[in-house]
Amino acid sequence: MRRRMASVATDITSKITLNDGGSMPLFGLGVWRATPGPGGQTEQAVAFALQKGYRMIDTAEMYENEADVGRELKKSGLNREDVFIVTKLSENGYDRCQKIFKESLEKLDVPYIDLYLVHSPKSGKIIETYKAMLELKEQGLIRSVGVSNFGIQHLEGIKSNGLPVPSVNQIELHPWQQKPDIVKYCRDNNIAVMGYAPLVKGQRFDDETLCEISKRNEADVGRELKKSGLNREDVFIVTKLSENGYDRCKKIFKESLEKLDVPYIDLYLVHSPKSGKIIETYKAMLELKEQGLIRSVGVSNFGIQHLEGIKSNGLPVPSVNQIELHPWQQKPDIVKYCRDNNIAVMGYAPLVKGQRFDDETLCEISKRNNKSPAQILIRWSLQHGFITIPKSVHSSRIEENMLVFDWSLNDKDMAILDNSPDKSCKPWNPCDVPWTG
Repeated sequence: MRRRMASVATDITSKITLNDGGSMPLFGLGVWRATPGPGGQTEQAVAFALQKGYRMIDTAEMYENEADVGRELKKSGLNREDVFIVTKLSENGYDRCQKIFKESLEKLDVPYIDLYLVHSPKSGKIIETYKAMLELKEQGLIRSVGVSNFGIQHLEGIKSNGLPVPSVNQIELHPWQQKPDIVKYCRDNNIAVMGYAPLVKGQRFDDETLCEISKRNEADVGRELKKSGLNREDVFIVTKLSENGYDRCKKIFKESLEKLDVPYIDLYLVHSPKSGKIIETYKAMLELKEQGLIRSVGVSNFGIQHLEGIKSNGLPVPSVNQIELHPWQQKPDIVKYCRDNNIAVMGYAPLVKGQRFDDETLCEISKRNNKSPAQILIRWSLQHGFITIPKSVHSSRIEENMLVFDWSLNDKDMAILDNSPDKSCKPWNPCDVPWTG
């Protein structure tokens, strides 16, 4: 068997030829955790994506939004063959597969599914489920059969039962989860590799290396600031140094200034205490402030031990400490310390990276106030007096996020949110890093 070579998408229409002769887009929209129902997140996302040229939608029985995908596909006016639909069977079994597939077909309101996946090997019954899918393919109801979350042992199990290998294996893939053995096996056996969670569910957006690479967006910020026609002094620009060091700070700051194409930065932050060299970095920033290139010096992800370390070295406390803040990560000790020492508190991830939008308590408060979960979280942050920076790249959400100043949460709702269990939206807490000077 000829080994499959990796195909690299060159634009949104790029496709790969599967081992059964079918073709599949290399880029598409996933709708995991997108809320279903009329006017919900799924409908909005699918409608916008199809309008912008997306031609693959990935849903699943478990997502409970297949019907929303189907409605928006129909409303789009696109031909059925122009949009590649992927859905998945959540729990295995021959009879269950036949039954649930029929339900998925009805919900999506399409005559066939382009790619139907066994969502997981976890519930067993793989061979009988796979045979049921192959039968549905023979009937013309499925174009390609695939699997998801399958390791080499599961793929070998299919082969050892004399069955054709799947056309696709969908697995978690990103820089922190590369699965080279599975990827190599798939390519050696002509199985296309489909990666889910490429954004790592937002859990790595503050990774130092990733931030350093993505820092190139400073130039985009600078261009849009210039195009806006606004005066420089009317827009407050914050940027951060990802890895510490005196010389590095001077070098990277100069690059940031050039990319942003501005004469000064309003607030320059030490992004994290993790890489150490805090004192020398902080001194470099203070020198840049003395030169008029920085208006205010601050820090990000600093705990009390780090702030005390700055003070104990005879340096002025930072103007701002930017930390993760939301109802599930309130950091009361750090907030109190900052306020006691006249350090402004700036909260990042006020929307919890979207991970709590379906939280039952949050949804109840949202419904009670007739506001979106995002607006509730932003309002909670504002009422606690935090500088608040909700992140979004969607124009509709950017607008929605600012509609929070003509109403307020009552004491009862604030108390309910304040009583949320402690749970970060990140895999680790940088504020806990030991002080290394």
